[in-house]
Amino acid sequence: WRPAGARRRKVGPQPGTTVKFGVSRHEKPCDQRDPKSDAAPATLPCWLRLHMDDPNLEGLGWDSWFEARARDRRDQAGRIARVAAVDRDQLLLLDERGAFRGKLSGKFLHEAVAASQRPCVGDWVWVEKAPGDPLGIVHGVLERKTELGRKAAGESVEFQRIAANVDVVLIVQACHYDFNLKRLERYLVMVREGGATPCVLLTKTDLV
Repeated sequence: WRPAGARRRKVGPQPGTTVKFGVSRHEKPCDQRDPKSDAAPATLPCWLRLHMDDPNLEGLGWDSWFEARARDRRDQAGRIARVAAVDRDQLLLLDERGAFRGKLSGKFLHEAVAASQRPCVGDWVWVEKAPGDPLGIVHGVLERKTELGRKAAGESVEFQRIAANVDVVLIVQACHYDFNLKRLERYLVMVREGGATPCVLLTKTDLV
């Protein structure tokens, strides 16, 4: 896919970019849609189409840990859904009924002053959605089991949330001229501090 002799371009999430739960960068983005439409995208990646064929919360990562936290928040209205993508002011949500779009309620936006309090990819949220309405309203975020984050760009001391509720994180790095031990160490520290289990995958070993 790259002409011979072309320089490699560093690929990674940059501040302000859309991060998608489980989507390869080689797949068509699941948020390609009419910007004036609130409906879920018509073109979905293969992992999302599999969920649509047999939708259930357990297949999305729901377990007894989250069930216990949800029982402690009985004051929250609505049903549970998981965030698959964050796209500006809208979210792509998944639940046992399929995929749909949602946005944060006005009250939630007012109370969630810090960016870390708002939903990120992988979060479980409470959402209310009327029958026939393609857009759900998110009222709250369930406690996170794990989270991945890094310092936001610039002089801000706030951390940018990359993903939440991830059990295992694959850290992929090539072994040839682009290998960087310090960068690998930073990723390992970031994953362990977030509570997830890191797994290092080394590629291009035949070129060493």
